[in-house]
Amino acid sequence: MDIDSEYVLDLKAILNFINFSDSHNSKESEIIDRYEKDENKTLSVAEKTIREITSVGNTQMDNISYDLIKILITQVLSYGYDLETNSLTNTPFGFDIAFNTLINEKLLKKR
Repeated sequence: MDIDSEYVLDLKAILNFINFSDSHNSKESEIIDRYEKDENKTLSVAEKTIREITSVGNTQMDNISYDLIKILITQVLSYGYDLETNSLTNTPFGFDIAFNTLINEKLLKKR
């Protein structure tokens, strides 16, 4: 792989990838009716409670995404290149997978 072309990490894309659960917000409503017998011994609603529960994404999936991207970036940044030839030679399989995944997800792009 030739290093002449410069690659940069797309930080906005990385943050969007990690925080993908922002678009997965959900609302749930819970209605609780409490009944009492009236003077005619028939049931009627004495109290009605409505409670809304808002879920803000999935924090666990955000953490997994963060850890995955961190591992991929670490793999790419920790591998050295030959200063004399200005290229990467004999890159290990892990580097190739990490590098290609970052490009495929548009998290690493040419400047």
